[in-house]
Amino acid sequence: MIAGVDGTRDGWVVAFADGWPCPSVPRMHLAATFAEVVTLTADCDAVAVDMPLGLPSRGDVRLCDELARKELAARSGPDVKAGSRVFLAPPREAVYGHGGSPKNFQTLHREHRGVGAGLPVWGIVPKLIEADEALCAQPALQDRIVECHPELAFARLAGQVLPSKHAAPGVMQRMALLSRHIAGFHDIALSGAFRSATVDDILDALVCLSTAAYLATEADISSPQSRRLPSQSVPRDARGLRMEIWF
Repeated sequence: MIAGVDGTRDGWVVAFADGWPCPSVPRMHLAATFAEVVTLTADCDAVAVDMPLGLPSRGDVRLCDELARKELAARSGPDVKAGSRVFLAPPREAVYGHGGSPKNFQTLHREHRGVGAGLPVWGIVPKLIEADEALCAQPALQDRIVECHPELAFARLAGQVLPSKHAAPGVMQRMALLSRHIAGFHDIALSGAFRSATVDDILDALVCLSTAAYLATEADISSPQSRRLPSQSVPRDARGLRMEIWF
């Protein structure tokens, strides 16, 4: 069993499958917290999560974020600014020191990084904390719960970077691509609990299954990996968590 996970406004979208390509319709669940994600996926061999796992300190920038930007840029055409789809994980000091104030968060981010954070970053800070606290409490979870970047996963499956997921052409291409790998893709059912989830939340969780399957069946995290950034010598953050991106 594998799982793909993406954060959404009111929780975490969790897609369960028993392989990739998926031989049957994935089971979808909306978890309220990351702690619930950990519990729900306890029997999974691998879980791929679209959320930074492992946070940089002070002015440091994660190597995996820089490499992901370069990888996306290399796979995109001249008219697609794909590198910008990877935001830089904020400093741990800003994530934990803002006191609930977005202004304080930006001040701390600017103090340590020299620039403010992009607008989407503040919105995921609570989820960054949820995931970080869970993994810091149980670092061994990183042996089966890894960070995944959906844009890289989609680009690998498609052979190129797809148009923006925030516009109809990109959504349709992602759906067509997933339908070739997921049996019964169009039969996936969502309960009313998913009312706050967006289409791209669902699609990102589903494509994360492809990464989870690789980790469960082929990857050895202690060895160089072509589908991990960096491919070897993975840095650790101040709390000992690996800072890496799989796709």
